[in-house]
Amino acid sequence: MDSATDTTDESTNTRAGAGKDALPAVLQVLPALEPGDVRARAAVDVAVALAEWGGRSLVASAGGAIERELTRAGAEHVTLPLTAEGMLAGRRNAKSLAAGIAAQGVDLIHAHTPATAKVAAAAARAAGRPWIASCETGPLPRRREAVLARADLVIAPSGYVEADLVERHRVPAERIRLIRPGVDLEVFSAERVTAQRVISRATEWRLPDGLPLVMLHAPFAKGQGQDLLLTAIKRLADLEFCCVMIGAEGDDTAARAALEKKIEKQGLRSRAFVVASCRDMAAAYMLADVVVRTADAPVAFARGLTEAQAMGRPVVAADQGGVAEQVIDGVTAFLHAPGDPAGLALALHRALTLGKERRDHLRLQAELHARSTFSKDQMCRETVALYRELAA
Repeated sequence: MDSATDTTDESTNTRAGAGKDALPAVLQVLPALEPGDVRARAAVDVAVALAEWGGRSLVASAGGAIERELTRAGAEHVTLPLTAEGMLAGRRNAKSLAAGIAAQGVDLIHAHTPATAKVAAAAARAAGRPWIASCETGPLPRRREAVLARADLVIAPSGYVEADLVERHRVPAERIRLIRPGVDLEVFSAERVTAQRVISRATEWRLPDGLPLVMLHAPFAKGQGQDLLLTAIKRLADLEFCCVMIGAEGDDTAARAALEKKIEKQGLRSRAFVVASCRDMAAAYMLADVVVRTADAPVAFARGLTEAQAMGRPVVAADQGGVAEQVIDGVTAFLHAPGDPAGLALALHRALTLGKERRDHLRLQAELHARSTFSKDQMCRETVALYRELAA
C-alpha cells in the first residue's frame, strides 16, 4: 500500500466500513468494460469507490468504453485479453495475473464472470491470495457456476441466487454474502433530468403526442418479452396508449427488422414503435408511464426495474427469479405469471389506469424503495467491507 492509503482520514474509512484500518489492494477481473454490461458497471463503481476511499484499486480486462472512469478516479486498469478462448490462453492469463499480483502487492482478487473466475482461481492459488466470485447473472448452467462456488467468498445479488448456490452447489451459507446491485441515484433521479432531454427523446423517436407510453428495454432476441408484449397489447384494444421497444447496443439489425415486421403483420404499427438503442435511459424513463420487464427466463437482477423505480415509474414484470425482491407488488409494481399474455395485459391495464392520487403515492414509494435498497453507494460500501473481511 502506498503513502496515499496511509494518510486516508478516519471519515473516509468509516464510510467504506473500514474503521481505522487500511483498505486492501484489490484486483477485479472481468472480460471487458462496456457500458451495457451490468457486471462491468458494478466493477467500475466499486473500483472507483475503493480508490476514492484510499484503497489500491486495479481492474484487469480487455478494456472498453468505461475504462476512462477508472483512471479519472485514481484506479488502475491492466489490459489483459480475458475474452480469449482456450486452455492455453487461460493459462497465459493466469500466469500474467499471478505475476502482476506479486508485483503490485495485491491482497485479494475479485472475479465477475465464470470465464474469468477460472483465471482468477488459478492466479490466486499461484500467488497465495484469497479470491471472491460474483454470481451476478445466475443461476447459470451447473458446470459454469461451479467454478464460482469454489471461491473463498461468493457474492449473490439476490436471495434467489443465494438459495440456488446453497441448494444446487452445496455452497455453505457462511461463504455467501448477499450484496444487492446498486444504481447511480445521481443519474437516475427525476429532478436531475431536464425537460429538453425528455423532449429530445420524444422528438427523435417520433412518438404520438398525448398518449400514455409503455416502455420495454431489452435486447432484440427471442425470449426477451417483445412477442409477449405485442400479444398483450392486442388484448387492450379499448385502452389508448402506445408502446416503445428499445433494444441494446450491438443488437443484430436483422432482429430489429424481424420485430418491426411482426408489429406490422399484427396491425400494431400505430401503437408499437421500435428504437435501436438509447444512451440516455434516465430521460427515456421520464417519458414512460409504465416500464415492462417480462423475459421468458428468470434473472438474478433486472437493473432496468430498479432504475425505473428510482425515477418514480410503475413497473410491470414477470414474477420470477430475483424480480420479486426488487419490487413491492401492488405498491411499486404489478407482477404477472411468466409467459402469460392475459396476466401481462391485466397488469398493464392496472398500471395504465391508476388515478392521480394512487400514481403519486406509487411514485414516492418507488423512489423510496430504490434509494433505501439499491443505491450504488450502499453496494460499494458493502463490497469494500467484504474485501476487508477477506483480506483480514
